Amino acid sequence: MRILNRHDTLDALPMVEAIASMRDAFRALQTDAAIIPARSHLRLGGLSQLTMPGVVTDPPCAGAKLITVMPDNVRSGRPVIQGIIVLLDTTTGAVGGLVEGQTLTALRTGAVSGLATDLLAREDAGRGRVLRPPDRSGRGLFPDP
Repeated sequence: MRILNRHDTLDALPMVEAIASMRDAFRALQTDAAIIPARSHLRLGGLSQLTMPGVVTDPPCAGAKLITVMPDNVRSGRPVIQGIIVLLDTTTGAVGGLVEGQTLTALRTGAVSGLATDLLAREDAGRGRVLRPPDRSGRGLFPDP
């Protein structure tokens, strides 16, 4: 099993590849090659837990994202949203990997914005600049250029 923390995730998936991956993901959704049911949302006291499973048929892969939303964490300086992504082997069902959720979610969000910019920009467009707020933890995901 491979475990990717924040730095491992950023090293493994540069933004250019993340944008290409999001293009593939949207195509999979459009062609029904991806099955992503509505997320489940459970609450208990101050805990809010969300579970988001999904499978893709080509190439076969499966996984789930599990996050907690804890608004009171602000008081102690902890992230409000924390989570993990579990990747599953589609042949054996074994856990094949764990990915730190905050980083991958922020990377995915940026990649979707990059893909939208690519699809909507004029053909003769040159350089652009993206202004972004820090992620919900209060830290910026990527260093300033």
